Amino acid sequence: MKDYFAWHSEQRQKLNKNNWKDFKFLVMRCLATDSKCGGTADRIKTVPYVLYWAAKTKRILMIHWSRPALLEEFLLPPEGGIDWRLPSWLVEDIVHGRYVANIEKFERFLKMDDVIAVRSKLQSYNGGSIFYNERVDGPRFEEVYHD
Repeated sequence: MKDYFAWHSEQRQKLNKNNWKDFKFLVMRCLATDSKCGGTADRIKTVPYVLYWAAKTKRILMIHWSRPALLEEFLLPPEGGIDWRLPSWLVEDIVHGRYVANIEKFERFLKMDDVIAVRSKLQSYNGGSIFYNERVDGPRFEEVYHD
């Protein structure tokens, strides 16, 4: 993951209003207009699984929640860590439109080279560990993500 974090940081530094269509994104979203998104914990728990796919498919991971409020009002990226915030100038183009809530469609869309942004509302009561352990080759969720 350290390689992905470094790559993510480099991509974020290059990203601007004029070249964003040259990049690929994976956006975790929950909008005020969505009928439901699950609780904050259920949404956060899928981050390891979504992060795995972002790294595997070379997509910039972004999180944009406006329900119940912007996530940035409660949680900020750590200094020197991955900046998951979606720039305000990119919200209209990336967040609105079709999104993928079904896990099989999510994985299929991620593998499509012509899809610029895959938007998801995945949620999990078990930290995403079932998604991860069933679909990820290599160490189990518990071996990678722990205290």
